[in-house]
Amino acid sequence: MNRLLDFDSEHLWHPYAALKNTPARFLTKTAHGTTIETADGLKLIDAVSSWWCMAHGHNAPEIVEAIVLATKVANAPGMVAEFCVSDDPNYVTGYVASKELGYVRIMKMKEMGDENGGRIFLFDSRKAKAEECIGYLQRKKVLVDVGV
Repeated sequence: MNRLLDFDSEHLWHPYAALKNTPARFLTKTAHGTTIETADGLKLIDAVSSWWCMAHGHNAPEIVEAIVLATKVANAPGMVAEFCVSDDPNYVTGYVASKELGYVRIMKMKEMGDENGGRIFLFDSRKAKAEECIGYLQRKKVLVDVGV
């Protein structure tokens, strides 16, 4: 545990943290909503997190689901990338996902209340047959570790 915290202190800067005299850091075991649980069982309320976590909470189910689906799609044979806009009228963001880029959120893709949404798959037919990619997406079971 100390090795991870030492690595963190030596190599990472946390936004909004002081560069010198930084307060103690905690190794996180899990986080849900506004609560963070440390490796030694301490429960903290995250009141200073990024806008992302403040708006949605840690491990928000809709975000975890989007990342899981994007991970499966990005690993499909011949898949170059996926562009997605949510059809949830209360969710205005979208994303681009690929093996090279990872998962990149795009804010404010539509107006609040708009039920329109969809996906565009960018596929390279030189790398795989369309049927192989479709079969993978429709029938292949995958296990994605989201660290929850």
